[in-house]
Amino acid sequence: MKTLKTILFGLALVMATTIANANVNTTVSHYVSNALSKNDVVNAYTNALMHGNLQNLEAALAKDVEYNMYRGSQVYKLNKQALIDSFKASENVEQNCQYTTSILSDVDKTMVVRLDQQYEGYVRSSTITIKQQGNDWKITKIETRNN
Repeated sequence: MKTLKTILFGLALVMATTIANANVNTTVSHYVSNALSKNDVVNAYTNALMHGNLQNLEAALAKDVEYNMYRGSQVYKLNKQALIDSFKASENVEQNCQYTTSILSDVDKTMVVRLDQQYEGYVRSSTITIKQQGNDWKITKIETRNN
């Protein structure tokens, strides 16, 4: 009888371990599949800025993202929450301009992208720094100037 109890206990232990490992692997693969790539981050920011589509914007921004807008000698700085709030104010609003994106640098775990918005009479240029943080890529800095 002791042998039967020992065998049943061993089988239960093996099954519990197998189930626990399956749950951990499912959670890890779910997290990795939701990770944003460099291109996902650029697309999330561009869609928010140009089309007012805020899907994935919050996930694309690092928690300590820096946003600096230069207007003449003035510099306006926003933190993540203020930046999200400003995008929410223009949610679903299409910008009336042409835009282009170009990669300025893509080295190791950092990519720098330039986004130019061509309005009638002026160009607004943004330099966007994206860094890898774990499995995700995040926007860590945005600098915007009107030319």
